[in-house]
Amino acid sequence: MGKAKRRKGEAKPAASAPKPAAAPGSAPARPGPLAAILDGARALVFDLEGVLVSTDKLKYESYRRALDRLGTDLSFKFYKTLIGLSRMATCQAIVDHCRLRVSAKELADLREAEQPAVFAERGVEVVAAARKLLAVLPRERFKLGLVSSSTRDRVSRALEVMDFDFDAVVSGEGLRPKPSPDVYLQCFKELGVRAAETVIFEDSENGVAAAVAAGACCVAVPAEVTQGQDFSEADLRIGSLNEVRELLV
Repeated sequence: MGKAKRRKGEAKPAASAPKPAAAPGSAPARPGPLAAILDGARALVFDLEGVLVSTDKLKYESYRRALDRLGTDLSFKFYKTLIGLSRMATCQAIVDHCRLRVSAKELADLREAEQPAVFAERGVEVVAAARKLLAVLPRERFKLGLVSSSTRDRVSRALEVMDFDFDAVVSGEGLRPKPSPDVYLQCFKELGVRAAETVIFEDSENGVAAAVAAGACCVAVPAEVTQGQDFSEADLRIGSLNEVRELLV
């Protein structure tokens, strides 16, 4: 399932329109691009936030409350441009944008103090299409991995909500943040697979960059808040995980 390197920004062939059913005795129709990608895979690896659970608005609210304590505000429009960055990179961008008189570390600490209450009040929501897909994934066919830039305890809480056991779970603790491929390389190691045998599902531009840098096939599944990001480096862009489920049931 290896792939040729692409130059950044190079357009990929557009997916062809659905073909009519083949006449009796004719050659079978060629599989669509997503089906072809899945056919060559031994492992499926999912980014957590945005692909499987919806936490972006919860994180934004924790930042908004932190900035409220500093006497300023943070627009969701600007915050959306930061989704996919590491926590410290996000904090530094906010400090610069809002011209705060605190360091990125101080803002991170303020945000950490606000986040437990926000998550407790609103709860972590599993993406509906993700829940349906997890219920039908053929474990005899694929090894399944989960990757997140969040801390281990937050990943554990999300796993409790999903009620699903992955073959490998990798958090961002102790690893370089995306777009570094470190979290994915670690996941391949724990799953016992090669990058060329793996399909990664990502919802952010930085996540796609990390997946591509890791050498795997990447399917972009933009979340509501990341629709405007650049996914040109992904091998394929789909509307939701429902498209994967429909090919597996």
